[in-house]
Amino acid sequence: MRYTIEIAYQTGDSFSSHETTGELGISWESLDKAKEALQRIAAIEKLEDKFSYTTSEAEKDLERVKLAGYTKHDRWGSWGLSLQLDDGIEQSVHPFWHGYFERFISAEIVPVDRGNTDMKFTL
Repeated sequence: MRYTIEIAYQTGDSFSSHETTGELGISWESLDKAKEALQRIAAIEKLEDKFSYTTSEAEKDLERVKLAGYTKHDRWGSWGLSLQLDDGIEQSVHPFWHGYFERFISAEIVPVDRGNTDMKFTL
C-alpha cells in the first residue's frame, strides 16, 4: 500500500471562503517515511501559527530555517518544504495551502488508492 498526505485548508476570495482538501502529489510505501513527512508539516504549521501579521518575512525565515525540511523557493520569497521519499531523496513541495486567502486546517496520512480499501464506508 502507498500513502500520501492530504491537506485540509480554507480558501476563497475577497467575498467568500470555503474549506477544501488537496494531496501533496508525492507518496510513500513506507508508513514511517510518511509519518516523518507529516511531522515536518506539523512543525512548520505550529511555527506559522505563532506568527502575527506584523512579523516580517525576514523574521519568519530566521525561525523557519531551524526546522527540518524548510526550503526557500524563489526570488519572490515563497517558501517550501523538503520531504524525504522512500529512497532517502529529498523532494521539494510547494505549500499550496498557504496564500493570501488560504488557512491551514489539518494534515492526514491517507492511502493513495482509497477506492480499494475497507477503511471507509459511504452510502
